[in-house]
Amino acid sequence: MERGKARAMDFTFSADQQEIRDTILKGCAAYDDDYWLERDRESTFPEHFYRTMADEGWLGIAMPVEYGGAGLGITEASIMMQAIAESGAGMTAPPRSTSTSLGFSR
Repeated sequence: MERGKARAMDFTFSADQQEIRDTILKGCAAYDDDYWLERDRESTFPEHFYRTMADEGWLGIAMPVEYGGAGLGITEASIMMQAIAESGAGMTAPPRSTSTSLGFSR
């Protein structure tokens, strides 16, 4: 690289990353704005959402395979988190999903 010239970064998702995003958004479709509004208003944990994410194997996205995780990286976990927030969960769901995906339990 020439001194003083920055290279452009490519932020395009790989096919696997796009599939993660699409699958998460599809799973989140069952949880509409009313679901999240009720969780916010009542200050309750989104138990049904959490169970769906667990059943679909997303809670260990960044954990090593040898410990029961998916063995994916922080980028994939970030894609998951962004898709969850985009789906209507806002910041209600991501904090718990993050701690679990990084290896902490409920």
